[in-house]
Amino acid sequence: MKGSKIYSFFSKVISGLIFFIFLFTVGPSVDAMDIHGGFSSSFSYFILNKDSLLADNQANLSTFIGGNLYFQSRDRDLIQYYLDLSFEGSYAGSKNHSTSRIKLAPVDLGVNQLYVMVPFSHRSFVYLGKKLKEFGVANFFNISNQISPKYMTDYDFSRKAPGLIEWHRIHSFNFTYGLMLNFQEARRWDETQLTTFFDSRWQDLSVEGYLYYQPDQKDYDFALNSIYQWGDYQFYIESIFKGKAEQWILSDDLSAPLKRRALEDYLNLVLGTSVSFDDFEVSLEYLYRHEGLDQKEQEEFINYLGSVPLDVRMGKIGDYYSANALLQNYLGFSFSMSSFLVNDLSFALSTLLSFQPEIDRFEDYASYRITTNLGYPLTQNLGIKLGYSYQGGGEWGEYSRLQSHRNLYTFSLAYAF
Repeated sequence: MKGSKIYSFFSKVISGLIFFIFLFTVGPSVDAMDIHGGFSSSFSYFILNKDSLLADNQANLSTFIGGNLYFQSRDRDLIQYYLDLSFEGSYAGSKNHSTSRIKLAPVDLGVNQLYVMVPFSHRSFVYLGKKLKEFGVANFFNISNQISPKYMTDYDFSRKAPGLIEWHRIHSFNFTYGLMLNFQEARRWDETQLTTFFDSRWQDLSVEGYLYYQPDQKDYDFALNSIYQWGDYQFYIESIFKGKAEQWILSDDLSAPLKRRALEDYLNLVLGTSVSFDDFEVSLEYLYRHEGLDQKEQEEFINYLGSVPLDVRMGKIGDYYSANALLQNYLGFSFSMSSFLVNDLSFALSTLLSFQPEIDRFEDYASYRITTNLGYPLTQNLGIKLGYSYQGGGEWGEYSRLQSHRNLYTFSLAYAF
């Protein structure tokens, strides 16, 4: 623990030094500088889910303030620098427990991204630093991205940028490839993830692939995604073939009732389609997770959590459960309009369904989440948004039993510059 605190302290000091070097040392030779950002403030009221195994039946109000500030520059040698600073917290005090952030109550400050891009030629360059990697074609389920995957929250996605070194080569307009070293969560060199990738395009078809290798586990994973554009319609596949994976299930051992089930050589797959016009867009996705729980395992898992005290559930659930990563089958649907009823009033609706394919007692194991919002620009830079989310399902449903709120109402105000 002491060592991790010292490491966290020095990492923040180093980040601060790099920030000052970025602003003052690089600044005089900068050929072009772009600064932009934004912030938002929201107020949420939620009705607790009485069927939830995780509801503490206390708070039903939440306030949030957060934002980002972006610096992007290019010097005379075409070396590019990028810095993404973030702040977030609540009016009552921050509850973010991330060890990578500096706590200045009531707001946490953090460095989301900080990297430099060094060109070796007009077709070859290297990224060094903390950087998000965009990879994947699905809207809901970013299963193929092991570097900086998107995790779904109530109204948006959350993600974390790892430290990496990336070499990128542009072979032609239709084909690029590269190599990466990913240092996220690595404490030794053999824990560093090695990755090679390619991205190709041919007329209306796009294909991208990633090969991940973890030296300490001697494990290979291969991700392959493709999109076919047919007029206004898109058909896409996001997939990953994993050499090894684990899933928490109930065991017969009373001293350790939950155990990891190890799997080898299996495929996870997202099949999706979308249609996009000038004023609206619709998408539909299906996710199959090979390592997910079947009907019997789902019932046993929920029953076990219900049998242990609340403080034990609240303390351990983060180790055993992640949203949208419990069952084998998920379905996502989204609909959005840029002009709804009146000009400039936007509308969005999305639905997630977790289920078992067996028809018998389907409703007992299925659960759903419906999210909708209305947005309106007050000025060119300032906008408001009203949101609503509802979660329900059967006796052993994922969202109905493992999510704390039933209804969620949100009002937010956002400013961008």
